[in-house]
Amino acid sequence: SPVINSVAGGAPGATLQKKVTKERCDAFPLQESFKNIKSFIEACAMSAEGKELPQAPEPAAATTASSSAASATELLRDTPLKPLLASVTDTLFPTLHGFVDSIPLHDMKAQRFGNKAFRDFCQKISDELLNGFIKTSFMPVLEAMKKKSNDSAAPIPPAVANEMYEYLLDSFGNAQRIDYGTGHELHFLCFLYVAVVSSVGVPQPSDAATDNASVASSVENGLKEGLADLVLVVFPQYLAFCRRLQQHYSLEPAGSHGVWGLDDYHHLPFLFGASQLVGSEPNILPKHISEKHLVEKLRKKYLYFEMIGWIGDNKKGPFHEHSPILYNVSGIEEWARIRQGMLKMYVAEVMGRFAVVQHFLFGPTLPWKENGEVEQPVSL
Repeated sequence: SPVINSVAGGAPGATLQKKVTKERCDAFPLQESFKNIKSFIEACAMSAEGKELPQAPEPAAATTASSSAASATELLRDTPLKPLLASVTDTLFPTLHGFVDSIPLHDMKAQRFGNKAFRDFCQKISDELLNGFIKTSFMPVLEAMKKKSNDSAAPIPPAVANEMYEYLLDSFGNAQRIDYGTGHELHFLCFLYVAVVSSVGVPQPSDAATDNASVASSVENGLKEGLADLVLVVFPQYLAFCRRLQQHYSLEPAGSHGVWGLDDYHHLPFLFGASQLVGSEPNILPKHISEKHLVEKLRKKYLYFEMIGWIGDNKKGPFHEHSPILYNVSGIEEWARIRQGMLKMYVAEVMGRFAVVQHFLFGPTLPWKENGEVEQPVSL
């Protein structure tokens, strides 16, 4: 089987390194990087409050990259983040879909679980994304955005290109285990975080964000609308592509909690989706996830109902049996409380769980600082 030969994933010489050991796991929440990731995710969730998924004409086929990319780009509003987000929708995802199209599947008779062609896909993104998408397409866009926001700003350091590349490499699953989980989803958010911070910056609270309103008010309005497009246009594209990978290559869930988890692969769509629905009561209530006709009606507008619909499409048996946590959550009457609970669950079960964060990658923008280390501001 091929070996991924890029310098990434914590390998010697990589820009990003794994730092969390079992002994250090409890110290991760004290790190500034932890607080910045949490604040960014919370700001993304807040930006989507009360907003529906924008609607576009259905592409001719679910895997037709060019048509889906064109329709997604049309949905982006004129915000400070539009060039960045358009580069992801126009260039990155069509490129990734093209990689999948070009790689033949392996004969499953020779393997028990996931299709080993997934390793060929991982090798392809390892070989081509840095000099292709990142350096040729993405970095010039970010440089132009930075110059527009601050004409006298220094150029983006070359290490940032490697940083984004390495986060992207680990955003779609693990080549050796042929699996995908919430840690990969987290690394895709880190890729976007680095891109946003390096181009336009994101105001960050100086301490852990505990008040949703304070995070929302800390984000300048235009940037907040840009984050809403990130959540409602770009993230669904990522979700759709990851689902394609999961089904096409039969990826195993990484560290799934089985019936005691929200979903075998994802968490963030539930947080973002609950935020979309804040204030929709009494027209749309959490208990409506049990009504199939309402799920079908609402899933094109709201990520939360899209996730419920997807689970219903792919799991057999009564909902309360295969998804007891989601079923129990549906007894809560306010979407704001569900959003708050989903964030707390994410912090505890993803960012606070050693099985996930042992693989988390730290670098120039999201560093691990040792005790007593003097904080060096990232030159952006």
